[in-house]
Amino acid sequence: MFKEVSLVADAIVIASHPTSPQKGHAFCWRLIKASNINKPVVEVETKSGTVITWNSDKKDLALLISEKLGLKTEKPADFGVTLWTEGKRK
Repeated sequence: MFKEVSLVADAIVIASHPTSPQKGHAFCWRLIKASNINKPVVEVETKSGTVITWNSDKKDLALLISEKLGLKTEKPADFGVTLWTEGKRK
């Protein structure tokens, strides 16, 4: 579904409130790696109050969101290399 949404959207904003910020960041990281989307994807993580641009050098959307909501911007985490595969899934 994420890939389908990217076909009609100019950008994707993922709002999350996970039990820990690392879980939210890991979810977004995995989603980006699995989908190969080349449109801006921004995570708004409310628990730690951060806005992250995940897959684009264009940070305008993230900066606008962080300014309007009073949140800080953060660089995306890198969780490393995928260590397993299942069929075509990594």
